[in-house]
Amino acid sequence: MDAQLPAPDPWVADLTAAWAAGSVQPVLDVACGSGRNALWLAAAGLRVVGVDRSAGAVERARATARRRGLATARFRVRDVEAAGPPAGPWGAVVVCRYLHRPLLPRLAEALRPGGWLVYRTHLAHPLRAPDARPRRSAFLLASGELLRAFGGLEVLRYEEAAGPDGAWAGLVARRPYSS
Repeated sequence: MDAQLPAPDPWVADLTAAWAAGSVQPVLDVACGSGRNALWLAAAGLRVVGVDRSAGAVERARATARRRGLATARFRVRDVEAAGPPAGPWGAVVVCRYLHRPLLPRLAEALRPGGWLVYRTHLAHPLRAPDARPRRSAFLLASGELLRAFGGLEVLRYEEAAGPDGAWAGLVARRPYSS
């Protein structure tokens, strides 16, 4: 992988080889910021669309993609809280360090049958440092919340953990081929 790219979320890095070998395309990176996950996936040969409401972050992601020759990475300014996710179906949806609860069912619906969801974000946890960010409960998952929110998906991995870098909940799941 390209050492010049920012490191992706570790869960995204773990899945990159399997996704690149299969047909997990296109990939949607929600709240992509400056594109660390989308750029990483594009460097592995995947077609990726990153969306973020920050025009500045999207422009930084586009500039990095141009500099690195990552033609399979596209970035769009989009407020998913107002407009929802871009129309799918998506082979995979990646969400890291972002939480807007009304969006959760729409993300599951945006996946094609067999499509993957990787969701990893901040967790309210007793071992979480009191000064850790984010501080607002609206941006912190409750224990088990991702499992409940995506109950219609096949869970492949779920984890809640706390450490020096904060508390996290993560889910890797797939939409069933038939319901």
